[in-house]
Amino acid sequence: MRTLMLAAPVAAVVAAPAVAQTPGWKTWSYADSGFQIDGPGQPQTQAQAVQNGDSSLAMNVVVFRAENVAYIVTATNVSSIPDAKTADPEQMVESIKQGALQDQTLLAETKEAYPGLATRDFSVGSDGKRIRMRAVYSYPFAYSIMVATDDAHAASLTDASAQRFYKSFKILKR
Repeated sequence: MRTLMLAAPVAAVVAAPAVAQTPGWKTWSYADSGFQIDGPGQPQTQAQAVQNGDSSLAMNVVVFRAENVAYIVTATNVSSIPDAKTADPEQMVESIKQGALQDQTLLAETKEAYPGLATRDFSVGSDGKRIRMRAVYSYPFAYSIMVATDDAHAASLTDASAQRFYKSFKILKR
């Protein structure tokens, strides 16, 4: 299984300046990407093509902004990777983590238990920026659920809003 470079394309989104938004949270559903999530304010969405070895993968990026924090979900359709359907889900989330570590420093890692899903929680940082990320694999999608901020606001990675964001992620029935 090759390393999935799925977090790198969102670097430009994360690096963009944060815009203050109303603190109201709402549940948003993305049936085409197979998930729903709670987020503050109106999300920005973007479709991207990600080159991963010989495969071009369709990635949908959803970004919510509040103060100095970006709440991000990426949903990458990995069905064009020949061995993705039969791959070990734990290997897939490890591959997502390794892809996110390109040019980053691993700050912490834990495994979260979601029934029937392979997940990995980890934090990375470099150049004054920090990202707490949850990698989730449920074929045909590889998901990255992220909270991003700068070093000065690192407490935002684990505060009540971040917890709400992570806990609200749900995979929709297909």
